[in-house]
Amino acid sequence: MSTDNRGRVSLGKILEANRNYRVSVSSHGTVVLEPVTTISDYERKLLANPEMAAQLASAATEIERGEVRRVQRRSRD
Repeated sequence: MSTDNRGRVSLGKILEANRNYRVSVSSHGTVVLEPVTTISDYERKLLANPEMAAQLASAATEIERGEVRRVQRRSRD
């Protein structure tokens, strides 16, 4: 593999499509692309709450089992 006249390399054929990567370059010039999954600050805070994380895990299990749960909405007073 070689770079083009602007110093670019095409990695599209060897990397997973629609994926985020963390890029680092060592002092020797080695380039490392590490696949990462990013989450928002909101999601991080939500998952840091043990009660909410348990509720999400429970809901995911119910969905996997095909169980449907109806939630009654609160009335707007």
